[in-house]
Amino acid sequence: MKFMCNKHKAKIMEDPLHAIRSWHHTIRKAREFVTDNAWEQAVLFYGNALEISDIMLKQNSGVTALDRYVQTAVEFMHALRNSLHRDDTANFYNVIQSRLMEVSGGHQIETNLQPVQEVTFNALGTVNHWMYQWHQMISDRPQVMH
Repeated sequence: MKFMCNKHKAKIMEDPLHAIRSWHHTIRKAREFVTDNAWEQAVLFYGNALEISDIMLKQNSGVTALDRYVQTAVEFMHALRNSLHRDDTANFYNVIQSRLMEVSGGHQIETNLQPVQEVTFNALGTVNHWMYQWHQMISDRPQVMH
């Protein structure tokens, strides 16, 4: 997976605090693009966020880093399925599955992979409904609830 340039990747690797800030900024921007149905831009930003979360997972394979990676992978796959790059879904799923296998050593892989599987392989209309609800729950903007 290659979304970030080497310069930014090095800075993320050198400074864990910068990595966390960058992840927050990048995923927030990706979510804004999802809200606007700007799927191509969302994929780009989620791809960067996924790469950042992968770096943080390599540096610290704790529960928080793993949860961050899975959350980012779910949102990335959702955007990817709605984008013009939907044909890449299976390849990215395999990358994410391999990464989760690597960090989990095979333990609880089903639990960690299940949300990614659901977003990747369920009917897109159903996934879009789930993810719309998810984005409503985490949105910084006030929303009208019906």
